[in-house]
Amino acid sequence: GAGGIVVSKSGYPYHPTMGQLPALRDAQKKEWIPAQDVPGHLAASIDSSLDRSDTGFTAKQQAEIVAFRDYIDNSLYPVLLCERWADKKNLPRTRKAWASYSPLLLRMTGYMQWKEQRRVLSLLDAEHCNKATNAHKRAKRCLDTIVDRFFASSPENKSAPYLFGEQPSSADAVLAGTLYAVLASDLPRNKLRGLLQKDYVPMVKYCEFMAETYLNEKHTFQASAADDAEHAMDNEEASERSNVVSKWLEKRLGSGGLKLPVWAESLSYVVIGVASLHLLYRSASRHSQ
Repeated sequence: GAGGIVVSKSGYPYHPTMGQLPALRDAQKKEWIPAQDVPGHLAASIDSSLDRSDTGFTAKQQAEIVAFRDYIDNSLYPVLLCERWADKKNLPRTRKAWASYSPLLLRMTGYMQWKEQRRVLSLLDAEHCNKATNAHKRAKRCLDTIVDRFFASSPENKSAPYLFGEQPSSADAVLAGTLYAVLASDLPRNKLRGLLQKDYVPMVKYCEFMAETYLNEKHTFQASAADDAEHAMDNEEASERSNVVSKWLEKRLGSGGLKLPVWAESLSYVVIGVASLHLLYRSASRHSQ
């Protein structure tokens, strides 16, 4: 919701119809916006959300800048948090980096790292991104939308250097900053970086251009031999986990059906016997009454 506006789906209070219509509600005042005031409210909200660098664009481009800026922030930022705080392989590196910014006493107790982890996991839970699978699905949808809108003009790279032509916008700043945080990360496991390097090469080149132009850093973020080895290792770990489950099922589910240990089979007979006696006792008690 840019500019404090939330798009809700509800029975519209200013229409006598029974259908579900999109409506706007002011997030601060908690009031529904009348239908005749929606266009003006949207225009004022977009104007208040624009950055100084966005004044040279058309009204349509300005609306797109605000929309894509919030879309990138709401879709990719939770994935960054998920990979840092919810991935067990990356968590020690994240906690160590976070501790370096804490006072010595709090760093030794680990309180700040624990508190930040709880805060991030609560945020991810509210965003339904506490699982890596959900987070990466959201990121992929966002990346596909951005590619279709801005990078589909050329199979290798877009013709203009920025998202909206020859002039940078605040959407460029948000997208380039997010991509840089992903591609320049040194986390042990970085699935989002692997996804970008494999399926979104134009966006990787765009991030390289922005880093060289504004940070004076010449990076090669495209996949290297080390990245390929890392991806192969992740795939091998996933395959091993799958093989462990498959072997367990193959051991338990043979041609003779489910194979249980002797003690488990004996215990199951005891449980069935006790349950049968309990049912008989309840039935007899009911008839005696």
